Amino acid sequence: MAHGPHFHDSDEITGRHLDWPLFRRFLGYLRPYRFSALAAFMLLPMVAGARLVQPYLLKVGIDDYIVPGAIGGLWQVALLFLAAVLAEGVLVYLQTFVVQLVGQRIMADLRSEGFARLPRLPASFYDRHSSGRLVTRLTSDVENVGEMFGSGVVSALGDLLTLAAIVTIMLWMSPSLSLVAFAVIPVLLLFGGFFRHYIRRANRQVRARLAALNGYVAERISGVDEVRLFVQEERTLKEFDHLQDGYQRASMGVINWDASLYAVVEALGAVAIAAILWRGGGEVIAGVASFGTLVAFIEYVQKFFAPLRDLSAKYAVIQSSNASLERIFDLFDQPLEPQGGISETSGPGELRLEKVSFSYDSKTPVLQNLDLELPPGSSLAVVGDTGSGKTTLARLLLPVSYTH
Repeated sequence: MAHGPHFHDSDEITGRHLDWPLFRRFLGYLRPYRFSALAAFMLLPMVAGARLVQPYLLKVGIDDYIVPGAIGGLWQVALLFLAAVLAEGVLVYLQTFVVQLVGQRIMADLRSEGFARLPRLPASFYDRHSSGRLVTRLTSDVENVGEMFGSGVVSALGDLLTLAAIVTIMLWMSPSLSLVAFAVIPVLLLFGGFFRHYIRRANRQVRARLAALNGYVAERISGVDEVRLFVQEERTLKEFDHLQDGYQRASMGVINWDASLYAVVEALGAVAIAAILWRGGGEVIAGVASFGTLVAFIEYVQKFFAPLRDLSAKYAVIQSSNASLERIFDLFDQPLEPQGGISETSGPGELRLEKVSFSYDSKTPVLQNLDLELPPGSSLAVVGDTGSGKTTLARLLLPVSYTH
């Protein structure tokens, strides 16, 4: 109950970016489900193929049947187009189901591993971290990491595969129109690099302030009797409002940067389509390109910028998941309570401590070279002044119940 409204900053992790060492460590949790993950990846090119054949079928229908007036064979193209749409829907469903299944299993593994570590962490760790922060790491942080595989990595790879296929098809159909459409890409990369840093920092702040809010609520609920006893209701409400305002401002920062990046991609896509209409319309009039090619090109440009818009959202998901990964792995990397000092020669029901020392801050010792031996069935009363280490001694005995 000693934490004030500003204690959230201590839980914000700063340092590592989403680099390969961090990502490889995450992939270790994917290994038990590698066959399901492989199936999800194998569905990606099938989804892209069913999606990208549709504009080409429009080109064929326009150039080979509508413009020449041969309507009789148009029904075949229409059936192929309908089959491609249905195939895309089925394949997207299967791919989404498998990806989410793997994500849920990874989340379960992370929660289990994190919860199993909690009883083995030293008492000093719980003095630095409130229960609410730990709950956040095992709930919302774990869910964010699960989203990294489903809505982040796999979907991003699918978008990249779609983009590569679209670029190949467009260059094959009309190199000149492709150059016009791709002229906005350098501008898009420039804006993407600019937004990257700010999106990452905003997501870090959101995770830290959410942990602070959860921690404060958990502490006040567990200490509600003390709050009432000392008439601290008004102060508690003010501190809660302060933490909630900080979390809201951090969330609005993420929304602002994400919406800005989405708007930039949308605007650049509109510019590319306008340039295609101007250049492609002139080529159609000059007889250099067909009308079906122009229609198909506009469709491909729209499908080209749709993954780019999605990538901006997926990038925000990956950044948020990265912040959660750092917090979860920070919990996993905490040193466990050493079992030294408990004699292995102790018999059933016997307790023996040998030269046990302990400090909360690694500077000021609370216990020094403590020896204690209790035969089975015996009782011991520990008395002393406040701060002499009675509670600390009792807490240090707790790991015994987990190991014997």
